[in-house]
Amino acid sequence: WKDDSDTEAVYLHKLCVRREYAHRNVTQLVVDAIKEECRKNGVKYIRLDTGLDEKVVRKIYLKAGFKIVDIIDYDNGRSLALYELKISF
Repeated sequence: WKDDSDTEAVYLHKLCVRREYAHRNVTQLVVDAIKEECRKNGVKYIRLDTGLDEKVVRKIYLKAGFKIVDIIDYDNGRSLALYELKISF
């Protein structure tokens, strides 16, 4: 996230849902609450990153409305996916 200004985005880190709450739309509820706070504060994006090989996580974030905006490849063979969700006002 090299080109980010101080107030353009919020960053979601380590969103975890306990197994007993899986498949209950908890991720979407959390993302919706964050989106509402972003709207109130004029923040344009929610951003996060995760390993590109994390297929289950990728599916969850794409379902929640995030888009992969970049992929960073490292020398060790691993890749990082950068996700972004644009906030509509």
